[in-house]
Amino acid sequence: MKKLSEYYPELENVWCERFKEIPTVDTFSKQWIATTNANIDSNSIYEQSLRYYSKDIQLVYSKLYMMSVRYYKQGFLLDQPMMQCYTTDRPIFTSLDHKANNVVNMPLGFMPNKRISQEANYYLNHNKQLECFNLTYWRGRDTHETRIKVLSHFSKSNEPNIDVQFWDLERKYHPYNRSITPYQYYADYYNKLCHSDFFLIMRGDKPWTFSFMDCIRATCIPVCIDTFYNSLGWSNIGINPNDIFLDYNTQDWSIEEIYEDLLDQMNNREKILHMKNQINIFYKKYILSDRCITIANRTDQWGWHDFVASKILEIKNNNYKLLNNAFISPLVKNIKNI
Repeated sequence: MKKLSEYYPELENVWCERFKEIPTVDTFSKQWIATTNANIDSNSIYEQSLRYYSKDIQLVYSKLYMMSVRYYKQGFLLDQPMMQCYTTDRPIFTSLDHKANNVVNMPLGFMPNKRISQEANYYLNHNKQLECFNLTYWRGRDTHETRIKVLSHFSKSNEPNIDVQFWDLERKYHPYNRSITPYQYYADYYNKLCHSDFFLIMRGDKPWTFSFMDCIRATCIPVCIDTFYNSLGWSNIGINPNDIFLDYNTQDWSIEEIYEDLLDQMNNREKILHMKNQINIFYKKYILSDRCITIANRTDQWGWHDFVASKILEIKNNNYKLLNNAFISPLVKNIKNI
């Protein structure tokens, strides 16, 4: 099996340690440090790691599940307490719930196939049909107050073309849970995505969701609410994010306003078909072209590796200083030969 460094000859002399639990991934940069499974109750562990490594780029990757359970309804930035100790000016890559001038926020990729009982590289097959179904769909868990508020209002509407509800908590299996999901559960869920126009991408215990990638794979329009997707830096590759997804923030929009605006969007057939076409183009041009898309080992950025590599290359070329903290770098076009 190839190592990730073989996919990125541009970075062959800039080796790094990324995910310690995946020894075959010897990725991108000597200066990128992985902090995994650290004790979330002790900031001293992070402070010690910063003193120990005199490097230029860091990856903060920590499994904060219990912390998420504890704080998920209490604040907009769930991982803020853990990240407070990072006062360094060095660039930090993380998928955690934290925004700062030196932080590059990375979105989640595809759900690992074994978790949902799908064949390897299941995401290579995607829905290419451009149709309107006059349906907004969502299934998920109550992992943040945003979801609870949105579902509370949407479910009262009795609108037949809005099918949104929490997973049946008594049901043993559903996509994205922490146990192995049988094949048919995910297959039925994905089929529903393929026959919907919109899908709610609401922040849960993180500002990213695995469902975003499933959504664009199904050529279904993401309706992002309180997420970080709008701040990825789409304009750096000439993409208008309004052509890919709808974006709402409950600090600026009331739930009622989001609902009414979504109803208007559902009636705009021309815009729906335009957005679905742009999603299809983006998926084929930028996701399926990822040179690590078929790598067998799990990483949380499946589908986004070229974006990660190009951002590291941008930082390296700028003497390990951030030009900006947008995840999407213009250099991704060079890496993809676009």
